Amino acid sequence: MRHVSFVLAAVLLSPLASAQPAVPADTFNALFGNTCMTHLYAPEGLTAWMAERNLAPLEDAVAQSFLHGKPGKAWAITLDGDQYAVSRTDAGLCAVYARRMDGEQLQSRFAALVGKAPAPMTARATPSPAASTPTRRSVSYVWSWPDEKTSGLMFTLTTTDEVDAPLQAMASLARVNLDDGSAGEPTPSSPH
Repeated sequence: MRHVSFVLAAVLLSPLASAQPAVPADTFNALFGNTCMTHLYAPEGLTAWMAERNLAPLEDAVAQSFLHGKPGKAWAITLDGDQYAVSRTDAGLCAVYARRMDGEQLQSRFAALVGKAPAPMTARATPSPAASTPTRRSVSYVWSWPDEKTSGLMFTLTTTDEVDAPLQAMASLARVNLDDGSAGEPTPSSPH
């Protein structure tokens, strides 16, 4: 697949992503854009971005809560008084988690962020690897190049309205194999 960092950067410069965070959903999307989208192919860039903000990786025992048993790194972040975590597995799955989030608002804002890919890429809604339930909603979009038939980028957002859930939102980004619809690594199934 082509190197798409410039394409992802174009999305981050869009009015939605560059607007001053007004609501937690905007902060969540900005964090997702600045970490997972910007540093998709540059894990060292993500590590440097965190270090510039004096954020050290979480200890392995704590990080595993966000890495789902896979090797990688995770960080805890507080922005605008809300708690978030960012993880990136060594295989390339990047995810952002929010402790408290308005799921309906986030679903709408996330769709605006990834529901349309920068040209010449195309975006399409696709079945999510995470199952939806009455209290948990999951949506996924795939971005692909017109001439690329074997791989793409899958964006997944899972939210819950369970007030007692330890996490209420998780957005992830991973390369996927389009011929069988599977990700290079499974997407975490829920924000809890």
